[in-house]
Amino acid sequence: TLKLDDDVLRYRFASAYFTKARALRAELDYDYVSEQMIQDGALDRYKVLVFLWGHITEAGILERIDRWVKAGGVVFYPVQPRGLLTTVEGDSSIARQWLENQTGKGKVIFYLGDAIPGEPYARFVRTELLKLPQLRPEIRAALQMKKPAEVFWSVLSTGRLALLNFGDEEATVRLAGGKTLRLQPYAIVLE
Repeated sequence: TLKLDDDVLRYRFASAYFTKARALRAELDYDYVSEQMIQDGALDRYKVLVFLWGHITEAGILERIDRWVKAGGVVFYPVQPRGLLTTVEGDSSIARQWLENQTGKGKVIFYLGDAIPGEPYARFVRTELLKLPQLRPEIRAALQMKKPAEVFWSVLSTGRLALLNFGDEEATVRLAGGKTLRLQPYAIVLE
């Protein structure tokens, strides 16, 4: 959709897109992956693909995502308000196969509620991620911590947890193991 209608990020839909992106970031850490990156094989580095916006893509991109799912990848896709994922030509056969659980070793998790505003969708993704056995223990622990929305986290390649309090007040974070951390405003802590 971004290629077909680039005003998504500039005008008409910017508020809805960024609302969903902010809500998801408050719950978990993620990277952006473009269609070109998918074409270049970027999905091979990931276990999960979460759709934020858009329901139209090139057939080759959708086929590549489908192969990745069938090899074990997990997709989260919000059906509302955009509809099923389709190709530019209007073909939604792959998404319909996913609805029928024809996903090989992978899984496609459809969110059937309205994805705008983003908080319910973000909480849904976080809850469903915790059910996936293939998550690294460090990621699972980070998803289980209790924290204010202004505290963002990332699990580094070393397995260490990086926390950023992007709020004006001191923040209290309770880690999955029970340890409590206090973060000063605009402070970064490595755990």
